[in-house]
Amino acid sequence: MDDHHYEEESEQEARSRDPKIDEAKLAIMTIFDAEPKRVFYSVQIETRLERDFFHWITNKGLRELARERKIKLEPRAIGGQRVHFYARPGHRYYKMEARKLEEYLTQLYEPDFTRAVGHYCEMLLDSALARAGFMPVGKDVSEWNGVRWTESGHNLDRIVVRDTIGYGVEIKNTQNYIPHDELRIKIRMCKHLGLRPLFIMRFAPKSYIDEVYRAGDFTLLFEQQMYPLSNIKLMREVRTALGLKIDCPSDFQARRASVYLSA
Repeated sequence: MDDHHYEEESEQEARSRDPKIDEAKLAIMTIFDAEPKRVFYSVQIETRLERDFFHWITNKGLRELARERKIKLEPRAIGGQRVHFYARPGHRYYKMEARKLEEYLTQLYEPDFTRAVGHYCEMLLDSALARAGFMPVGKDVSEWNGVRWTESGHNLDRIVVRDTIGYGVEIKNTQNYIPHDELRIKIRMCKHLGLRPLFIMRFAPKSYIDEVYRAGDFTLLFEQQMYPLSNIKLMREVRTALGLKIDCPSDFQARRASVYLSA
């Protein structure tokens, strides 16, 4: 997911400038002050500060700091993604550090790897749902009990049933948030098909969680993006080098978002 997504997101969320951006800018500069010889890409900073600031707030803070020339911005295209690199002005070894970062991201954005990451999370989730008594009845579906969703080309990742209640399940094992328009479409899909929405994601802002709650159900968060066990060496290397929230679990663990975010 590229940075432009958050530019659009922030405009939808608040047309006037959010004062939280100034708080985020202070937190961002604390990171650069502590690690002046690092080159970061935007997602690293967004996820590091996500317990305190929405991703789009941090993203706006990064872009404002770049315009103020307190940090420098370099857009790059990596694996079909538009990525923003940030560093301290005058970073002596910027090119070498940026090259290392690009090498890591090229691996992480490789299509076969991203598919494997998504498949592994779904496999663990299928097992966890079954143990909790949720019977799988559909995968990548847009129809339930004779009712079809035709408003868009979207599918639900899963439909599961427990105690005769059907749930439309959406899974997001990514560093970024689910796009807001996609969240709203999936909620409308569940309502149209007579399902209760169940969103299971690495992380999400409180505003998204509230939307799902008001639609009739809940969100589960697991915070650490899940890599397949076969990639444990890469996971350890990337976690050390980039500080991303990743792990290679052998089982699925999550917490109710309402409990998790108030902790």
